Amino acid sequence: MNITLQIEANGTITLPSQLCEALHIHAGDLLQWQLNDSGSAVVKPIQQSDHAYLAAVSDTLDEWNSPEDEEAWRDL
Repeated sequence: MNITLQIEANGTITLPSQLCEALHIHAGDLLQWQLNDSGSAVVKPIQQSDHAYLAAVSDTLDEWNSPEDEEAWRDL
Protein backbone atom coordinates (compact mmCIF):
# COMPACT_ATOMS: atom_id res chain seq x y z
CA MET A 1 0.00 0.00 0.00
CA ASN A 2 1.39 3.39 -0.98
CA ILE A 3 -0.42 6.45 0.41
CA THR A 4 0.50 10.10 -0.07
CA LEU A 5 -0.53 12.54 2.67
CA GLN A 6 -0.54 16.32 2.51
CA ILE A 7 0.62 18.39 5.48
CA GLU A 8 -1.86 21.16 6.29
CA ALA A 9 -0.82 24.75 7.06
CA ASN A 10 -0.94 24.06 10.81
CA GLY A 11 1.30 20.96 10.46
CA THR A 12 -1.43 18.34 10.78
CA ILE A 13 -2.16 15.41 8.50
CA THR A 14 -5.34 13.38 8.14
CA LEU A 15 -4.97 9.63 7.91
CA PRO A 16 -7.37 8.03 5.46
CA SER A 17 -9.67 5.38 6.90
CA GLN A 18 -8.06 2.75 4.64
CA LEU A 19 -4.71 3.34 6.36
CA CYS A 20 -6.24 3.35 9.85
CA GLU A 21 -7.97 0.07 9.15
CA ALA A 22 -4.77 -1.50 7.80
CA LEU A 23 -2.81 -0.41 10.91
CA HIS A 24 -5.68 -1.16 13.32
CA ILE A 25 -5.48 2.37 14.75
CA HIS A 26 -8.25 4.58 16.06
CA ALA A 27 -8.74 8.14 17.27
CA GLY A 28 -6.59 8.73 20.35
CA ASP A 29 -3.99 6.07 19.49
CA LEU A 30 -0.33 7.07 19.48
CA LEU A 31 2.07 6.72 16.55
CA GLN A 32 5.85 6.51 16.78
CA TRP A 33 7.96 8.11 14.04
CA GLN A 34 11.43 6.60 13.61
CA LEU A 35 13.65 8.84 11.48
CA ASN A 36 16.36 7.08 9.48
CA ASP A 37 19.72 8.49 8.38
CA SER A 38 18.58 8.08 4.77
CA GLY A 39 15.94 10.79 5.25
CA SER A 40 13.05 8.35 5.45
CA ALA A 41 10.75 7.58 8.36
CA VAL A 42 8.99 4.49 9.67
CA VAL A 43 5.67 5.12 11.39
CA LYS A 44 4.12 2.49 13.64
CA PRO A 45 1.45 2.38 16.31
CA ILE A 46 2.55 2.34 19.94
CA GLN A 47 0.97 -0.39 22.01
CA GLN A 48 -1.07 1.11 24.84
CA SER A 49 0.82 -0.99 27.39
CA ASP A 50 4.10 0.56 26.15
CA HIS A 51 2.64 4.06 26.44
CA ALA A 52 1.33 3.39 29.96
CA TYR A 53 4.74 2.09 31.02
CA LEU A 54 6.61 5.05 29.53
CA ALA A 55 4.20 7.50 31.16
CA ALA A 56 4.67 5.77 34.52
CA VAL A 57 8.48 5.93 34.46
CA SER A 58 9.00 9.24 32.64
CA ASP A 59 9.22 11.30 35.84
CA THR A 60 12.02 9.07 37.15
CA LEU A 61 14.27 9.43 34.11
CA ASP A 62 15.37 13.05 34.61
CA GLU A 63 17.78 12.11 37.39
CA TRP A 64 20.00 10.43 34.78
CA ASN A 65 19.97 13.31 32.32
CA SER A 66 22.98 15.51 33.05
CA PRO A 67 26.29 16.30 31.35
CA GLU A 68 28.04 14.29 34.10
CA ASP A 69 25.95 11.24 33.29
CA GLU A 70 26.66 11.61 29.57
CA GLU A 71 30.39 11.72 30.36
CA ALA A 72 30.25 8.72 32.69
CA TRP A 73 28.27 6.52 30.31
CA ARG A 74 29.66 7.68 26.93
CA ASP A 75 31.98 4.72 26.28
CA LEU A 76 29.58 1.95 27.25
